[in-house]
Amino acid sequence: MHIQSLRPASASLTPSPVAVAAPPTPADPADHMTFTVPGPTLSNDPMAGTQETPQPAVPIRREAAQGAPLAQLEEAPPVALKSRTALQILRESAVVASGAAFHREEAYAVMDRFAAAQDPVTCLLPLHVRTQDGQLVPTDHLASGLDFGRHTAGLVMTAQVAAAQGDLTRAARYLQAAETNYARGKKLLAEGDVFMHRRDFNEDGSVKSTHVGEPGKSADGADDMTRVNPRAYAFRAAAELYQATGNPDYKEDFARYFGAWVKDFHDPVQGGFFVHANIHSEGDHTERGSFKNPGGTDSTYSGSEGVKGNDSTIYALSSVLLAANEVLATPQTRALVQESMDIILDKFVRRNGMLWENYTADFQPISQDWQNQPRENGSSSHVAIGGHTAMAAQQIIEGARQLKKQGAISDSKYQSYIDRTVGLFQDFASHSGALDWNTGAVHNAIRVEEPDQDKRWMQPWGDASWQQAELLQTLLRLREEDRLHEIQGPDGRNGSDLLALAEQHYASHYALPAEYSFTDYFGNPDVYHRPQVAQYFQQALSQKEGQ
Repeated sequence: MHIQSLRPASASLTPSPVAVAAPPTPADPADHMTFTVPGPTLSNDPMAGTQETPQPAVPIRREAAQGAPLAQLEEAPPVALKSRTALQILRESAVVASGAAFHREEAYAVMDRFAAAQDPVTCLLPLHVRTQDGQLVPTDHLASGLDFGRHTAGLVMTAQVAAAQGDLTRAARYLQAAETNYARGKKLLAEGDVFMHRRDFNEDGSVKSTHVGEPGKSADGADDMTRVNPRAYAFRAAAELYQATGNPDYKEDFARYFGAWVKDFHDPVQGGFFVHANIHSEGDHTERGSFKNPGGTDSTYSGSEGVKGNDSTIYALSSVLLAANEVLATPQTRALVQESMDIILDKFVRRNGMLWENYTADFQPISQDWQNQPRENGSSSHVAIGGHTAMAAQQIIEGARQLKKQGAISDSKYQSYIDRTVGLFQDFASHSGALDWNTGAVHNAIRVEEPDQDKRWMQPWGDASWQQAELLQTLLRLREEDRLHEIQGPDGRNGSDLLALAEQHYASHYALPAEYSFTDYFGNPDVYHRPQVAQYFQQALSQKEGQ
């Protein structure tokens, strides 16, 4: 067993964050830690299970929302392009250095505590935990493909962070734990090429219950509709282990699971990936739920043709496509990466700086279930997630780097992707209301059809640590491209200031508490996002200025 060298800053290490389009409801948060911290922590990690959000009985004004694909919108207002000042360079370097130290210790702490709390029945790192006598203990024997995969990937990422610091003993310990967790999880949770959405075990190790797919998404009496990003994160672990160890068995596993995933979810006709796929009936992507058109009018869309969106595009890139293009590097992986990048830029609709969340099979914007919420004036609005739009720029930068390195795109095409990504992020930073330039926070739920920027943020839904981590990772990628200082904010501030504020906000609001617990449905973001943001800061710390 050995640990290969830490991947360079140009590598496409992408988040998982997490929230399978789970509605971030104040009553039943899908994916956040049950502890008290300063400020709100309610989350909408795309890795959590779908939950029902009650729709208030309010009148809906019939109005059409005006949205347009990014390719049809005017470019963000031009800014004066200036080189970074010496002061900005020093400040950014100080933020990166302090952030790398902080997030490294956070990653060590969370992985150490979860590894020590190994479930005695499943022998996996536990999903549901509480603190007892200063130590984490499992509260049940529930496991999920999503969490098994992200636990394993988190261990590998933390091992690489430790290796970069020269702490090879710690790195070897994390890597050994990752390999053990993968072997056990594969045995308990994989059936054929599909990892179980969740599986509960009795005290004697026998299976108590199994959900193959996401509850509530299959036809009555069936259990066959798996979700695109949780399933991808499950086998992402094999890619991480292959890159860390070079063991070809992991690459073989990953290639097999990836091939089945593409076959199940990809749309070869209109492009992109569907959110759900029936593992027993090829071509069935039926979505069950209520649909609204832009403006809040009832939609005639039945859902039988499937739904696409941020979870199946931005999170397809972050969960598996970029990893697949590193590990497999085939014409197929290159084509899928570029297709997803182009969908974000050319087919997705942006309204008031935010990317719309869900679409029909032919990319017409649509709201599903909880995504349509009331405005103060009695009408309604589509709700989008701040972290999703923030991280879109990160995924495009990483994809463009890969494709350029592989010779799949020209230098001019690469530069075009970066330029358009800067414009996308600038529009988000200026017009969405999701970024607080005074605190550095990225807000969770945004009413994209609300014209008043001050009324867009749905504050009762709170914010989320994983979304703040995604913002930080995007800002670091912009810095590596020497474009961070071009992001303009109010009162003469720019992206350099935003990076400092965003890091300060994370450290002050989302540091791991001593009395840690996670007892929610499933989808703990900490075991993945904390190691990943540590890895991004480590990469930024390793990069020389000017590169």
